[in-house]
Amino acid sequence: MEEFIQMVTSRLGLGASTARSATGGLLTMIRDRVGTKDFSELAEKLPGAEEMMRQAPAQTAPPEKATGAPEPSGAAGLLGGLMSKAASAAGGPLGSAMSLTGLLGGAGVGLGQAGSFVTMFVEFVKGKAGAGLVDRVLGQIPELGKLARAS
Repeated sequence: MEEFIQMVTSRLGLGASTARSATGGLLTMIRDRVGTKDFSELAEKLPGAEEMMRQAPAQTAPPEKATGAPEPSGAAGLLGGLMSKAASAAGGPLGSAMSLTGLLGGAGVGLGQAGSFVTMFVEFVKGKAGAGLVDRVLGQIPELGKLARAS
């Protein structure tokens, strides 16, 4: 996974900690949404994936204040919090896509970078795990594939 982090930081200009946080959050979302068999097979093909997930913050959205309102950490943190709230309100496929964008925004990936980040992630994973497995995963998380194609 460090190869992906280096690629993303150089091509998108993200900081390494932002790239790791976003990647760990994305991998955690995939783990939570796909079957155990598919994710285990995917993680096997991605050395460092499990470690990246352990190092990623439990919640990539900004931490909450005692009042329950998100504590923004810059524009990206604020965007992530807003997208998460909008995703909850929207529900369905639109809500899922917004939730994915919110996850990335909460990690510090800007809205203009989210599609490129996901596209790079999908292409990287296809190169490591094969198109068949990645297509099965994308079939279970259609918003991931849509965001990748939108960039």
